[in-house]
Amino acid sequence: MSLLAATQIPKPADEQAFERASVVLWSALLDDPNVQRVGRRGQPQNGVDLYGIRGGDVDHHVGIQCKLKGDGQRLTESEVRTEVRKALTFRPALKEYFIVTTAPDDVSMQELARQLTAELKRAGTPMRVLIWGWNTLEERITQNAAARNVFDPSSNPLSEDILSDTRTILLEQSYLRSELLGEFHSLSCRIDSVLSLAPGDGTVAGTTFDAHLDAEIDALRDLSNRGKPQTALELLKGLLDRVNNTASGRILFRIKANIGSCLYSLGRDDEAASILADAYDHAPTEPTAIANRALSLLLQGRWKELIEFGVRELTADPTNEGLAGYLIQTGRYDEQAGDPIDLIPAQLRDSLAVRLGRIDFFRWRRPEGQWWPLAHEAREAFPDDAHAIQFSAEATIDEILSSDSYRQTGVLSCCDRDRLRNATDELIALWDDARVSEAPIRPKEPVAQLPPYAAECVSRTAWWC
Repeated sequence: MSLLAATQIPKPADEQAFERASVVLWSALLDDPNVQRVGRRGQPQNGVDLYGIRGGDVDHHVGIQCKLKGDGQRLTESEVRTEVRKALTFRPALKEYFIVTTAPDDVSMQELARQLTAELKRAGTPMRVLIWGWNTLEERITQNAAARNVFDPSSNPLSEDILSDTRTILLEQSYLRSELLGEFHSLSCRIDSVLSLAPGDGTVAGTTFDAHLDAEIDALRDLSNRGKPQTALELLKGLLDRVNNTASGRILFRIKANIGSCLYSLGRDDEAASILADAYDHAPTEPTAIANRALSLLLQGRWKELIEFGVRELTADPTNEGLAGYLIQTGRYDEQAGDPIDLIPAQLRDSLAVRLGRIDFFRWRRPEGQWWPLAHEAREAFPDDAHAIQFSAEATIDEILSSDSYRQTGVLSCCDRDRLRNATDELIALWDDARVSEAPIRPKEPVAQLPPYAAECVSRTAWWC
């Protein structure tokens, strides 16, 4: 993924909105102000939703097919081949054919596009086929202000300035390190002259510049969550160096917590535990910081301290889901422990973090199938969460392969074969997503050593900061 794609663009709500916004994007990409939607709904479109010409060349026709996909849905090879066959009937003949989708980028789809391009050339109907997932689309959208505004109506001049600042920082980090250091020094001087707040435990942004720093931290946090934790780590460290002696306690907490998140993603658990504990000292009454301190204790193997700390803090604040998610995992390491759900306040027992922690407890401590229904219930309650999808798919595989019928005959029923195939496809999709990240792929470990509950990932409530 491009380092410029550090700001998340909301996916279109429906196919019509996707096509309308795409007209603006492709007008810029093709340098053709006359990009149009093909016909109207109900008319044959020959596999093309939008068409235009590239760079003013009237002989270079380009077709675009827009595929809106919900969370967890992906393009299939059959679907792609069907659309390509239709596109071959479009007149005039297309030189390029793009299938763009709100599903994530997919290595197998990119390979299929290359194969189809080669097949069409051998068949004497040359047409370049390309498949762009949402990751690639986001990169292109963020590079064009008009496209960004139409895809993200909430975009405003301040967000444009923030994105511009982020783009400059990230590019210089990669290509012009010496100039970047000079920019950091210059900005640091400006910070020293603007900020008058001493480090403390403040949790509310008190200055306009705090708001600017919040936006910069948000961009770097999102960069890490989108598979670039090493890149984000270096930039966060640079930011901390700039403001360490001038920023509020709330800002220092946020920076250090996100550094801890990056270190954790990179498998540097000892360093992550240390800086998370340090971040807690800047905002010890904040639920986010309290949850992070619990993770710090968990990563250090200080189970008894975590139980004492967690029970005490949940008594004071029985709504801290992040803390509850870490506390419930301690049961895995105490062989005498019963169901750790007893440690959790009633109002948090159906939360995502607690459900996942309890599944992990039963899977490792009592693997005789008790965790299967828990995993499926979590998937039903939180169908878009990657951990819930993983646990449910693994439960399905374990359940089928542990059944008396399969053990006795070695034969799968048609129903079990379909369930097994679906579960395998889901795990492969998760694996493909993990492979494109800078972070190392961890072996199977406690839930705390999956991406932390406290991390500001996907669309869940943020606990890191």
